Amino acid sequence: MPSVVTHKFRQNNADQFKEAFGEAAPTRMYMFIGGVKAWTNDASPPTPNDAVANTVYAHWRDMLSCKKVEASDVSYVIPRVNWTSGTLYTEYSDTNSTLFSNNFYAMVSDYHVYKCLFNNNGGLSTSTPSGTSSSIITTADGYKWKYMYTVSAADVLKYNTASYIPVKTLSANDGSNQWSVQQAAVNGSIDIVDVTAGGSTYNNYHTGTLAAVGNTTTVTLASGASAVNDLYNGSMFYTTGGTGLGQQKEVINYVGSTKVATLASAVSTGLDGTTTYSVAPKVVLQGDGTGATAIATMNTTSNTVYSMTVTAVGQDYSQANVVISANGSSGVTATAYIAPKTGHGKDAVAELGGFNVMVNCKFDKDEGGKFTTSNDFRKIGLLRDPLLASGTAANGATYDQTTTFGLNAVSGTFVTDERVDGGTTTSNAYIVQANSSQIKVTSQDGLFAAGETVTGNTSLATANVLTQTIGELQKFSGDILYVENRSPISRAADQIEDVKLVIQF
Repeated sequence: MPSVVTHKFRQNNADQFKEAFGEAAPTRMYMFIGGVKAWTNDASPPTPNDAVANTVYAHWRDMLSCKKVEASDVSYVIPRVNWTSGTLYTEYSDTNSTLFSNNFYAMVSDYHVYKCLFNNNGGLSTSTPSGTSSSIITTADGYKWKYMYTVSAADVLKYNTASYIPVKTLSANDGSNQWSVQQAAVNGSIDIVDVTAGGSTYNNYHTGTLAAVGNTTTVTLASGASAVNDLYNGSMFYTTGGTGLGQQKEVINYVGSTKVATLASAVSTGLDGTTTYSVAPKVVLQGDGTGATAIATMNTTSNTVYSMTVTAVGQDYSQANVVISANGSSGVTATAYIAPKTGHGKDAVAELGGFNVMVNCKFDKDEGGKFTTSNDFRKIGLLRDPLLASGTAANGATYDQTTTFGLNAVSGTFVTDERVDGGTTTSNAYIVQANSSQIKVTSQDGLFAAGETVTGNTSLATANVLTQTIGELQKFSGDILYVENRSPISRAADQIEDVKLVIQF
């Protein structure tokens, strides 16, 4: 049967993963490193697979160390789209099934993020969006943008990459512009009406400055108005400037000789000789919400409808039809774009497709002796709810998972990365680091016996195993959720690795 996994399912998975870090009984998540053994080609690491032999067992065997991930180390992220002049951005549409696969938002150089609501009928964006207003921002190139949020300096450092930017939805007033935008969002608003066909030539479009005002339902148009009776009947009179700006009324009668237009109802604010106006086709937004209104903007060269200006966004729409009518006008069609359920700007994570979660973890030098600084690693992963070797839940900040052999009767010098073989048990392991009295090993195959002689496969150094201290975590406990193979990353005593993992849902 035909079916679809919706973007809401992806969002739910991302939400559940991120929320696990901050719940009352949070998931204990650790980022681990492993893999001192070279790949067949270190420049091209193999793709990890999800076989039980790997996910349940092998990754444990070559694990080196791990560090706990806190709730403050996790963020939603979205693909990074930098605003670039000359780019066609996809405008938001509630009927676009591929919206989240397109560039429908952009970040500018000051880390403001904007959602594209209107792309000027498929034009290229050439004017940088700016400002943090809660209202729609119109740029000189005809684009209409919605300011969503600004990436903070702290989040830039922690979560910003060449491919991703952090995104969040505020749950409390932090005094930011984003909070103002969230509070101003209107459920089911109609912010954009997009003209899909301009219709036939319409010669009844007229603009001017009022010559006089009669009573509250009649106005005298400018001398350039038509001399034909009833020509403007059914059109919309809209005040565009001066006293009484922003009012719109249907014309129900027009006398050409006097230029007097009678309006369907009285204006709410008095008009005067400073009032500018337009007379254009009537636009009606029919739907299950209330309060949305719009007016038509004409192309004065072709006398066709070019665009729509929304004069009131209304609320609570889930569907709407656009009806355009006027004397001499036909064939005009338009589509009303209905905002997300809670309104544009209310929930940046959901609106911009925050289906990805970034985990950021810093390995600071040797992390109190838990991380080697004399070798490299090739594997990074996430481990959920491991146990200590004793069987109790692990909840510490860092753990060393290598096995340490205390040595005596040492002959020669062991070297890192070489394999050591047991003389009695034929077990083997790989050296992570070594000194004259002990070696730390990983990727252990088999159990070594106390007192047996071990030999370095490369150095030919030998020693007797005096003591054996296993890793701090119980092998194969918890769940390995994510593994990423990389080219070797060398560590040093003065080094900090800032690791950013992106989990895509």
